[in-house]
Amino acid sequence: MKRTRHSSLPPGRLLVVLIAVTALAVGSFGTATAAGLTTKTVRKIAAKVVTKKAPGLSVAHAATATKADSAGKADTAKKADSAADADKLGGQSPQLYLDRLAFTTASHVSVPGDSVATLATATITVPTGAAAISAIGVASIPAALVNTTGLWLKLDPDVNGCNPMSGADYERRSRAQGSTSLTTQYATPVQPGAHTVILCATVSTAAVFAEGISLSVASVARGRDGGGSL
Repeated sequence: MKRTRHSSLPPGRLLVVLIAVTALAVGSFGTATAAGLTTKTVRKIAAKVVTKKAPGLSVAHAATATKADSAGKADTAKKADSAADADKLGGQSPQLYLDRLAFTTASHVSVPGDSVATLATATITVPTGAAAISAIGVASIPAALVNTTGLWLKLDPDVNGCNPMSGADYERRSRAQGSTSLTTQYATPVQPGAHTVILCATVSTAAVFAEGISLSVASVARGRDGGGSL
């Protein structure tokens, strides 16, 4: 069985070998004959040598080179994927972590005696990346010295609004005696989506008009460290 020998020489070295083979071929003609060789004759001899040896020649590392190229592309794809993920936070778009703010003001809102009134209303859409909201309400209630005033916030109220004057929201109210400016704050975990916060007020005995009213509600981005729990 005839065996075919394959060369594993790199292309650059293969050319050198061919030149050497050509030189040997020329040398086989003897000194006298070599002196009469022309460039055309040398090319013909070299062509014959290459043609004769061509079936046994191969590029030994062609398959490896192809695999290396594939590996390079895979590495590039991984880097591209990593770069795309670097633009995200926890796999989510940074837009989902931006704080949202709702703010409103009012003035000269009537607060009936021994009753409640809604001074302001704010609606906010909490993004997916947020875990809580923080709200601040302010109002000036010019009540008589003998009257007690109160101010509180209520999240997602039902049809009764600020009523009744009981429950956890009411118990958190800021209160004072007589004419005063009250501030009330509230922070609580919420689910993503639309939420409504109302600012409520009450005064005992005589009706008054609340002034300098403001209500701000902000979403708070979800964080891993710092702060306490709600």
